Amino acid sequence: MSEVARIAIDDGIAYVAWAAAGPVSVRLSSKMLREVRAGTAPRPVVGDLVTLSNDGLIEELMPRKTRIARRAAGKEDVVQILVANVDLGFIATAAGADVNERRLERYLAIVRDGGVEPVILLTKADTSEDLVAETARVQRTVGEVRVLAISSTTGLGVDEVAAMVAPDRLAVLLGSSGVGKSTLVNRLLGTDRQRVAGLRDDGKGRHTTTRRELFALPGGGFLFDTPGLREVGLVGERSDRRR
Repeated sequence: MSEVARIAIDDGIAYVAWAAAGPVSVRLSSKMLREVRAGTAPRPVVGDLVTLSNDGLIEELMPRKTRIARRAAGKEDVVQILVANVDLGFIATAAGADVNERRLERYLAIVRDGGVEPVILLTKADTSEDLVAETARVQRTVGEVRVLAISSTTGLGVDEVAAMVAPDRLAVLLGSSGVGKSTLVNRLLGTDRQRVAGLRDDGKGRHTTTRRELFALPGGGFLFDTPGLREVGLVGERSDRRR
C-alpha cells in the first residue's frame, strides 16, 4: 500500500522523506529512475509530495502547487527546480555591501514566477550604519513587497519571521552565501543545527549549507534552508545575460 510523504532532504542521489512514522531514507523506483534519466518524468526535489512503496521506493510525483526554479548555471535550456510546494519565499540580503538591487529583482522574479509569496529579509541589521536608509533603499527596489530588517545576533525581527511561518505553512530561505541564512535557521530553531562560518578574506560568503533541507519550527511551520546561489538565471533567459 502506497504512502504519501514529503521530500525533506535531497543529497543528489539519495533522499530523506518525512512520512507518517517520521524521516525515512528513500530512493527512486527503477521505473521512475529510467523516466527521469530519459527526461520523460521530472526529478523529485525538496518540498515535493511523493508516493512511497512499502520498501521505501518513490513511485510517483504528485502535482506541484508552486515551485521556485532558475536556469541552471551555464546551461541555457536547462531548468533547475530548487524547491516545490512552498508558500513563502524569504529572500535574504545582508545589510551593507551585499545589497544589490539587480540581484534582488532577479530573486523576486523567480519567486513570483513560481506562484510563491516573496518577503525580503535585510539580515545583519545590527551591523548597519544607517538601517533606516538601507531599509528604504531596499523597499524602493522591491515596491510593495514586505521588507523586514532582522538580526540573528540581537533578535531583531526574528519573532516576526517565525510568526509569518504559521502552522502547516512552508517557507524557503534564499540568498547569497554569507548573508546569515543558516544563523537565522539556528535562531528560529533555538539550537545550533546548521553550521555557520564568517566571510572570506575577500568579503564574500562561505558556503556552509551544502544541501536543501527542511526543518520543523517550534511554532508549527516548516522552513527550507538552501545553499547560496552564485547565479540567479531566469528561466527562458539567454545565457549571455548576466546577473
